[in-house]
Amino acid sequence: MLQELDSNLTSTDNFIHEQNCKLAEKDNTIWNNKAEIERLEKKNKMQEHKVKDTLIDTCQRLICCRCAGQFFNIPCGSLSD
Repeated sequence: MLQELDSNLTSTDNFIHEQNCKLAEKDNTIWNNKAEIERLEKKNKMQEHKVKDTLIDTCQRLICCRCAGQFFNIPCGSLSD
């Protein structure tokens, strides 16, 4: 009877160990995914700023082009950057 209890306890310990290993693997996967999400969010934010800066620069050039064309009475399509 004592051997049976010891065997059950060993089985239970082995099961708990296996579950802890699986849990540790899943925890590691979660942390890796969080790190990847943070990296991608930073990259996305950087790309958004680049697009915004490009749009602002383009708009400023168009405004300057139109202002110069009106000031010198030149059609905007004939001005080049």
